[in-house]
Amino acid sequence: MAEKKKEFSFQIAPKFKVLDVQSFDDVEVSEASVKSMLPEGFNAKMNIDLMPVVFNLAVVNEVNQNDDAMNTMAAIKCVKNFANKPINIEHKKHKIVGHMINASLSEKEFDFGDNDIESYADKTEPFYLNAFGFIYRKIFPDLAESIIESASEDSEDYQNISTSWELASRQFKIIKGNSKKVCECEFVEQDDYEEYRAYLKRFGGSGKDKNGDSVARVFCGDVIPLGAGLTMKPAARVKGIYPVDPNKEESKDEKAVANKQKNSQLEKKDVTTNKSNILNMDEKQFQEFVKQTTEAIASVVKGDDQAKSIGILMQETLEKHGESWKSKVDLESEARENTEKELKSLQDQHLEVSNELDKLKTEIEAKASAELFNDRMNHFDDKYDLSEEESKIIASKLKAVKEDEAFEVLKNEIEVIFAHKDKETMAQAKKDQDALIEQAIAEKLEKNDAKTDETEVKASTEEETETEIETEEIEAESSIPNGNAEGTQEETLYEKAKAGFAYKIS
Repeated sequence: MAEKKKEFSFQIAPKFKVLDVQSFDDVEVSEASVKSMLPEGFNAKMNIDLMPVVFNLAVVNEVNQNDDAMNTMAAIKCVKNFANKPINIEHKKHKIVGHMINASLSEKEFDFGDNDIESYADKTEPFYLNAFGFIYRKIFPDLAESIIESASEDSEDYQNISTSWELASRQFKIIKGNSKKVCECEFVEQDDYEEYRAYLKRFGGSGKDKNGDSVARVFCGDVIPLGAGLTMKPAARVKGIYPVDPNKEESKDEKAVANKQKNSQLEKKDVTTNKSNILNMDEKQFQEFVKQTTEAIASVVKGDDQAKSIGILMQETLEKHGESWKSKVDLESEARENTEKELKSLQDQHLEVSNELDKLKTEIEAKASAELFNDRMNHFDDKYDLSEEESKIIASKLKAVKEDEAFEVLKNEIEVIFAHKDKETMAQAKKDQDALIEQAIAEKLEKNDAKTDETEVKASTEEETETEIETEEIEAESSIPNGNAEGTQEETLYEKAKAGFAYKIS
């Protein structure tokens, strides 16, 4: 049973089975057509660390499960740009496990030839966008085995691994309808663009319009390929990724045996060249390792003496560089510790800055709250003639008010309660009171003036001598000095009248 895979996220059945003599006849993959996708002069024997693979990457003119599609012209313009783009695991861009070297178009699902892409210019029905690439078999041997397993028709994991495109494009049109084929859907008019854009899944919609019709976007214009992702749940109607052997000279039996041998050698090489294992060996384990290596060399050289010499040379070389490897490991460990310390310091600094910002934010909010409270309290002080106790009552209510709506409600309540304390109302009442007093005084003065005139008429008939005597007496009395002039001053008629009409507003 194989160990649990750590280099990719999805899991394949733990039992691996190398592709047998049936090769790719079951899926009708033409190795002759695949060879046309290879760069000129490619030597498979000199690239055993790479596993060539072919796969359907997308279906053009067909809406996928993400409600995305690509039209014919966009596919023709971008298809060759898939070359040299990475292959990753489940669209995790840092999990690169291979790359593509060519891509083409085909009407048949398993036609992976380098076809004439311009011949597809007039097609409106769905067709395939295919790619040819390499998986880094030496670096990801378990993944390579899983791909081989998933390409075998008699496997329970047949076609479990597929691929999915990665694109970048700002140009797209919106279609609606209940068909997956773009040609059977209706393009949305420009006037309705914003409404239907909101229905797209990509922008948070349900993928349906108000009438229940499916809504999708169709990439058009300039589309930039970014790569391909190995996935167990492709959005497009594609299935499978298939390893190929471009060495046509070998028979199917020979290719199956060669694949077995290569996989076995790669597994052994991975174990024996693992620096961590070498560094962790004790003397006995190291000698056993050298012995096994010498025996392995003996199987490919002419004689035992030559194999022994090579073995001794390897032992000396390994011992010579052993300390160097350990030093490198120590340096890497020290660098990692320093990095962790620096990271901890940065985290502490970040926390300190965050606390300072929170404190500053709290102070700013408190100051703003105090200023708002003062402004609102000043409103009531300016509007009403309040006592100290009344101001305290309003202040206690105002402390609980935060929003402007609540403040408006409080203003209305205070206006009803303290209407009689309104400064403008009180000032107007005093003005009206003074006006009434002035009017009453004026009326009373007019009446007194009339009585005075009548008295003067009567007094004019009296004898002259009496008038003169009375006048002399008055003048004599007024010449007597008095130390309290205010106490002897007679209250004027105006003051008497005003006192008689005074009234107080409660």
